[in-house]
Amino acid sequence: MAAYIDDVSYNNIVEFLSFLKPDPRTGRIDRDEIILALGERADIWPKGIIPDVAWAWWHRCNPSPHVNDSVNDRD
Repeated sequence: MAAYIDDVSYNNIVEFLSFLKPDPRTGRIDRDEIILALGERADIWPKGIIPDVAWAWWHRCNPSPHVNDSVNDRD
C-alpha cells in the first residue's frame, strides 16, 4: 500500500537515514537503528504496537499512587 507524505518530511527522513552507519562486523545497518530512525524522526510505527502505546498512555494518565503517599495528601 502506498503512503504519500509531503516532500520536506520525505527528504528529512531520507537525509536522516543516510547518516546511519553499517555495523563494522556485518557491513549492514542494524534493523533496530532503522526502526528507531523511522519512529523517532518520522513518527512512523507499525500497527502492531498500538496495544503497547495504549497501555503506556493509560498508565501515564493513571499513575499508581506511591507507597508512601496517602489518599488524603493528594490535591
